[in-house]
Amino acid sequence: MALPALAPDVLEALGPGALVSWRIERYAGDGTDITLAELTPVGVVCLQRLYDALLRAHATLLAALGPARGDEVAALAALAALAHASWWRDAIDGAAAVEPRRAGDARARRAVHEVRSGALPALAAAAEFAARGMPEPGEATRAAMLARDHLKILRNVVRDLDEARRIADLAGHRHDVAMLVEKWADAIHRTAPDRRVAVRIDAHWQGAVSMQCLEFAALDRVVYNLANNAARFTTDGEVRLAIAALAPGDARPADAPDLRLVVANTVEPAHAARLVAHTGGALRDLFRGGFTTGGTGLGLAICAELVANAYGTSAERAIDEGYVGMTLEGTRVLAWAHWPALA
Repeated sequence: MALPALAPDVLEALGPGALVSWRIERYAGDGTDITLAELTPVGVVCLQRLYDALLRAHATLLAALGPARGDEVAALAALAALAHASWWRDAIDGAAAVEPRRAGDARARRAVHEVRSGALPALAAAAEFAARGMPEPGEATRAAMLARDHLKILRNVVRDLDEARRIADLAGHRHDVAMLVEKWADAIHRTAPDRRVAVRIDAHWQGAVSMQCLEFAALDRVVYNLANNAARFTTDGEVRLAIAALAPGDARPADAPDLRLVVANTVEPAHAARLVAHTGGALRDLFRGGFTTGGTGLGLAICAELVANAYGTSAERAIDEGYVGMTLEGTRVLAWAHWPALA
């Protein structure tokens, strides 16, 4: 049974009606980054190899798509070729060797999580399916977006990985919510080669959501973590992503509202029971990290940290006051985060 659309009134009822920002200046997407020196020497080599492979893959896919970005046939051939290329396979496999220099370094552990997650699993799986002759419509176009996104995510989390491009990422460049919609609407999102999940989107707001690439990469990290988590556990092969604006209040003008981003999926009854048992019914506590059923337990905690940074508060306060949250309706999980829009 398909997940029902997430209407504005459903979204409004999920979290708080008004949010406060303690920031004087807009969030620039920083605050969670590390340096190469915080990784092992082997990890640095593997990270640089992954980054270079993504640059090459992105350029190859864009060239195949052509100036009008419309030659999907040629781009699919280029995408399929990635799966057979040793430089690509070695780079993807090598991501597992990216590790913190100090085992107890929590910030580096979270950065490593982002190196391996984000858009990378979906991109690697898309190449595998294209090589098997089983691509989805528009898969090569989305793969180019995935490669672009993960490059920016890597620059967001490792600040000296590519300093010249990171400086460019900090330059003023407005990003519209349409950039989220175009890569998620009716997309097939794979978190593993054998995991095919259809994404449905309910976008109830249009406008700018960030003022620079580095900030948008931080927002991308939030959405990818929520979507990857939902795709991993959905029982019906479907995930819904909804975007809506909170009603304007004293803290935010009507033309620059706070946005509520909600990701919904169904889960097995036994999994729902585990979530309730672990949290005592307060599912928002999952954003504090540490709970996992085969993963790292870091993805939701990273979401909380990034949203907290966007509003100039702590992750604990963001969780306690509903800046991020989660609820369970039967076997339907709804997880949300907020982000301040731009006027």
